[in-house]
Amino acid sequence: MIGERLDAERRASLDQALATYYTRPEGRAGFKGFYKRLIEDGDDVIAKLLTPFATGSLRHLLSDEGADLLADEALITVFDLRLLEPDLRPAAAMVCSETVWAAAARNPKPRVLVVDEVWSIMQHPEGAAFMVSMAKRARKHQLGLQFITQDVQDLLSDDPTRIITGHSGRALLQNAAFKLLLQQDAAAVATVGEAFDLPEELQRWLLSCPRGDGLLLTRGSRYPIRIEATAEEADIVEYRPWRYADS
Repeated sequence: MIGERLDAERRASLDQALATYYTRPEGRAGFKGFYKRLIEDGDDVIAKLLTPFATGSLRHLLSDEGADLLADEALITVFDLRLLEPDLRPAAAMVCSETVWAAAARNPKPRVLVVDEVWSIMQHPEGAAFMVSMAKRARKHQLGLQFITQDVQDLLSDDPTRIITGHSGRALLQNAAFKLLLQQDAAAVATVGEAFDLPEELQRWLLSCPRGDGLLLTRGSRYPIRIEATAEEADIVEYRPWRYADS
């Protein structure tokens, strides 16, 4: 129940419902059957929290259909969360990540999971624990991970007023074989410099480097790089389906 604070009674009720339902033959009906059982048992509070994942816009992820989302041979599968309510996005992002993780564990083959705005998941303790655990074990299932965030301080700062503790963010970095730093904001460059042991010269360069330039860190070495998209890559990145809705 990422993002929700359940009292002890509700948490015990949820745990009991899970244990009871999934040890019965009817548990094979999956998440929708579990949701239906909650309603029948009169547990409206928990059922209401689960509604978006049972009958709403996220229903495919936790249904039998969710297992087939990655079954085709598409080179890229995109989970678009932009139309969801902001308070649902962290839970949805975690569910999407878990869907890919489950597919990798079930059928290991080379895959890459890209999580944009990873801070949205890691602002919750459950989400942070899941992402760190996945970062430690993904290689065993041939799953590569790419975590993206605009503000590195969201991952590294120990300031208690920020949404993520630095411990979880640093755990992600420790398990990353490559780190790519693009242009940095003046307010964040000192934190970045300390976290990645960058001399002042490189910190200043990150403040003023042009778009597409960055610093690649791997195996104790630093490499300045320039990213230039081909015409085909630019077309994919800039693709907007609604532009062609009337064509």
